[in-house]
Formats: sequence, C-alpha cells, structure tokens
Amino acid sequence: MNKYIFSGLSLAGGLLTALAWSEWCPGLILLVALGPFFILENEIFIRSKTLTPITVFLYFLPGFLLFCMLAMGWLRSASITGAVLVIAGLTFVFSLIGWFAHIIRLKFGTVPACIVLVSLWLSLELITHNLDIITPWINLGNGLAKDIRLFSGMTLQELPEERCGYLSQIFYWHLFWSTFHPDLKISSNT
Repeated sequence: MNKYIFSGLSLAGGLLTALAWSEWCPGLILLVALGPFFILENEIFIRSKTLTPITVFLYFLPGFLLFCMLAMGWLRSASITGAVLVIAGLTFVFSLIGWFAHIIRLKFGTVPACIVLVSLWLSLELITHNLDIITPWINLGNGLAKDIRLFSGMTLQELPEERCGYLSQIFYWHLFWSTFHPDLKISSNT
C-alpha cells in the first residue's frame, strides 16, 4: 500500500463515520464505519519496521478532520471561531487516541491496545458529555440514536431497564469474540 491508499482509507473512514450523523443515513453504518481506520492502523502496524508510530497520527488526521467537519458543520452558524477550534481540537484528540492505541499495540500487543482504545474513547465521551467547552454531539450514542428500536427492541417509552435488544447482544458478542479469539486475525498478503 502506498501513501495514496493510506490517505484514501483515512478519508473513507471519516466519510463513513460522518454519515451516521446525517439525516438520511442509518446510524448502523457506525458498525463498519471505523473499519477503514482499523485497516489503516493494521497496515501501518505490519510495516512498523519501515514506518514510524507517528504515521498513524498523521494519517488519522485527515479522516477525523473530515468526520468532524461533516458531523459538526452546523457549529459554524453559531460561531466560526468556535467551530474551527472545536473541530480542530476534536480532530487532534481523536487522532491522538488512535496513536496512543497504536503505540500500546507496538509495545504490548493487540488486546491491551483494544482495551486502551475503548478506555480512552469512553473517557473522551465522558469528558465531552460533562464539559461545556466541547460539544457532546459527536458521542457514538448520538450516531446510533436513530436506530434505538433495533438495539433496545423497544422505543424509549416502552423500554424496561432489564431488557436488551438482540442486535446489541449480537454486537457485544461479536466484539468480544473478535477481540479475544486467537484464530481471528486480519491478515495482509503483502
């Protein structure tokens, strides 16, 4: 893979992720939208002898910038300066999270990297939810909010606390299985 394919993967990930926040695309696209970012990170991991770890950060930047611009473009109607600062800041933080996870993967392996990635992402969502400086608009839950019936099995008004939708059970089982099953690997023939 060359630098154009790396850039294309990054931009494809940003575009697919931003589609979940549009009115006309279902939020379920988030289940595959981060895939190009994971493929990109894996290809850089495979080439870790020739590429430095900062490469992940530099290639994640355009994709996350596209995602933030498309998902939070409405901020420009409130304040151009605020929109630029929030979009630039979140782009930097998203890329930094991916870079940290890549560094952990290089030093400690894939499972600790997945744990760090999920922990940092959830921490970011908690911070954006509780601070007035950063908008909580980009939380992954907002991307999936249009498809709540599929995940919970009921509408919000009917939802008892002990019930969990079938798709969310399948999603979590798939996430667990693909993370911890030793024979399930993404391979590259290059």
